[in-house]
Amino acid sequence: MRIAATAVLTLALAGCVAVPGTGEIRGTVRDALTGEPVAGARVSVDGDEALTDEDGSFALRVVEGRHDLIASAPGFFDVTVPDVAVSADAPAPVEVELPPTDPDEALVTAWLEQRDRDRALRDDPDDSDLRPEVAAFLRGDLDALLPPLEAPEGDVGAARAALSAPPRTIRVWRRSIDGASASCSGRIDVIPFEDYVKGVLPHEWITSWPDASLRAGALAIRTYSWRWINAGGKYTCADLDDTTRSQVYGSGRVARASAAVDATRGQGIVRSGSLVSGEYSAENGNPTADGVSDSVCAGRAVYGHGRGMCQWGTSRWASRGYGHTWIATHYWPGSSIAGGCTPSTEVCDGRDNDCDGRVDEGVTNACGRCGAVPAEVCDGRDNDCDGRVDEGVTNVCGRCGPVPAEVCDGRDNDCDGTVDENVCDRASATGTALPETMDLGTSASATITIRNDGTTTWRAPEYDVQASAVGATLELSGGLSDAVAPGGTVDVRIEVTPPREGDVTVTVGMARAGRPFGTPWITRTVAQRPAFGAAILDVSLPLLLRAGEPAAGFAVVRNEGRDPWPAATEVVSLGDGGAPIALVHGIVAEALEPLEEARVPLEVVAPGVSVESEVVARLVVRAPDGTVAAWPETGRDVSVGVMPAPVADGSIARAVPPPSSAGLEGGCSVASAAHAPGRAAPWLLLLVAVLVRRRSSGPGRGSATRRTRSRS
Repeated sequence: MRIAATAVLTLALAGCVAVPGTGEIRGTVRDALTGEPVAGARVSVDGDEALTDEDGSFALRVVEGRHDLIASAPGFFDVTVPDVAVSADAPAPVEVELPPTDPDEALVTAWLEQRDRDRALRDDPDDSDLRPEVAAFLRGDLDALLPPLEAPEGDVGAARAALSAPPRTIRVWRRSIDGASASCSGRIDVIPFEDYVKGVLPHEWITSWPDASLRAGALAIRTYSWRWINAGGKYTCADLDDTTRSQVYGSGRVARASAAVDATRGQGIVRSGSLVSGEYSAENGNPTADGVSDSVCAGRAVYGHGRGMCQWGTSRWASRGYGHTWIATHYWPGSSIAGGCTPSTEVCDGRDNDCDGRVDEGVTNACGRCGAVPAEVCDGRDNDCDGRVDEGVTNVCGRCGPVPAEVCDGRDNDCDGTVDENVCDRASATGTALPETMDLGTSASATITIRNDGTTTWRAPEYDVQASAVGATLELSGGLSDAVAPGGTVDVRIEVTPPREGDVTVTVGMARAGRPFGTPWITRTVAQRPAFGAAILDVSLPLLLRAGEPAAGFAVVRNEGRDPWPAATEVVSLGDGGAPIALVHGIVAEALEPLEEARVPLEVVAPGVSVESEVVARLVVRAPDGTVAAWPETGRDVSVGVMPAPVADGSIARAVPPPSSAGLEGGCSVASAAHAPGRAAPWLLLLVAVLVRRRSSGPGRGSATRRTRSRS
């Protein structure tokens, strides 16, 4: 130890008595190089003093508040710990390290070597809290950080920086204090940037070294920090931490080191427009790991990573008379010193013009802020700080704020001299809803009443009823024929016919000049296949029959409904007026599922005729309960030629009676023409008649046969 522990505390720890409005500072004072306690060191706060005991401990009671603590001892540089928070709730802990004024070289070497052993973790890519892109960069992926941190010459440097505007603050993770494993859960101090450099230099450099060495160290420390700030920080929630993983930061300040920082304020080491790495270690050898020839370090063992600035080298070059600029640029060939602050008069521009660490002090405007006086705006506040509110910025209504919108209330809301213009068109429509479902092939109707709820009389053609349907066809009847005064109504009727399956939405309401307004009537339904539906796909009948003689044919049918057909569903013919005639008949032998097809044998019996005739009838599908399928078609017209039965002498009657519309009882409803000389007989024409059917050919005779299901 340099100082014998002969002094004791002037205020014994056991004798400390609490005084209202006071608090206690407790701590130890140690040798910065050896870590040994310094006995008899003087600790003072605002004129109150205490001496450390043989363990280097002290206790000092002061008034509550924030205070600067100064520790001093013979053979050591004074150390100031600024802004210590003191309260009556708990003692404020303070640990002070005093750097020796004339340390033994062996102690310095041992201290620096220990620093470098600890510094083996600096920029460790396996540090668990590093940002992923930083870890990748430190493992050699130089493109992981954008903008890149590699200068053109290959050293690790920050992105191109605006060197005339260095960072104002730095986020420091106090890992040495909180012991947290992640920055986001630890203590983060936001420290003024230059003050941070003052807290690092005496903890990384030897304070007794020449001024040029300390200034070169300040440049390296500032550059290293600066480039990580520009890169977005090493850690998730911090730029650097306060350990040898980054740079050691402490709360103590040494005047000599702080002067070196002030002398290089705002300056960084740059090469080709980029900040260099700013790395340093104790002994880098000759040449250094970067290939820099460093003769003052020749023959000395390397301690540390060997990159960047050699700490011992800065002391040796300074002792030979070299300045800090030469020393700093020596370790990064081709580099220069850039940035810095030249004091000038403080003006209101958001910058520290007088280089005192404060911005725009003493140059605020009438509102107590820097910059031009704000313009008055209509917001209920005195924006220009002249004691008046919203002067000269009222609207056309004589009030502050935007001009009110016109509403339908019988007033001139927007102060344009017109009342309720274009805002009193209101309508409400009511009506009976359509059924929940509708069968295809059917229609539904509804009556809708639209009430004039506004203050304007409706007159055509400016006003009109609008109706629309999605998924159906719509017919509208009624509408605006007479003027409809406020409170009056207009009735319309709609008929809705869905052409296909699916959802149907119908909307009916009022419109003015084609633009809808008010509350429309909206109804919804679902269009579906009817329970019983049929399609006759094909019919095969003889071309010519003799009256009264039976014949055979067939029809191909498909179940188009949503329910199965029961067995005994029929294919029958109907005459005029829907009366059945004994012409065609067939039975579906088995139940038929929806969309399935079947071939149905037909029995054909021609009615009695007196002359050759063409008989026309409509084939339909009829359920056992008598229901006739009406969708998607109401049947299919067919025709056959019929010859009369022979008379007693074997001849065939030729006379053609006038057309008749009677049913079976009075003959058959047929289409006929006179048999004039020179024209072919009607039965000959029937022989060449072509059967009207949907398919050009069909299956032959046989029993009812089910076909595969068909979807169309």
